[in-house]
Amino acid sequence: MRRRAGVAPETAEVADRAARALTLVQRKARKSGTVTIQPVRTGKAPPIVLPVEALLRLVEILRQMAAGREVAVVPRRTELTTHQAARLLNVSRPYLISLLDAGKIRCRRVGTHRRINIADLIEYRKEEDEIAEDALTELAAEAQRLSLGY
Repeated sequence: MRRRAGVAPETAEVADRAARALTLVQRKARKSGTVTIQPVRTGKAPPIVLPVEALLRLVEILRQMAAGREVAVVPRRTELTTHQAARLLNVSRPYLISLLDAGKIRCRRVGTHRRINIADLIEYRKEEDEIAEDALTELAAEAQRLSLGY
């Protein structure tokens, strides 16, 4: 087991198992186009054939786990409170509310409370990540143009 910097040993062990599983699943999928999973703990249980959509999600889950990240599977229709949404975006709740009030993220009202669909939150985060990536690319190009040594 290789040691990952800043990762607890038990998390590193899970990450290593996920990395091995990811390699096996990808190899099998490339070779045959399908993956059949045989449950180990249940003894003589029949193999499980996964739909392609489930396999793609499983591969992404394994990829994230192999990187030492926690993974949560949440239905796309899940609604979050402002507190949960702020934690997911890693921003303060008041800042999130300012985004909601400005219409940058859609929400609905339940009485006096706001609810944010997780799909809308993910879309907002994706757009913000693209803006940040573009800004970094532009800064790097400017640093190169000015011969700043970056």
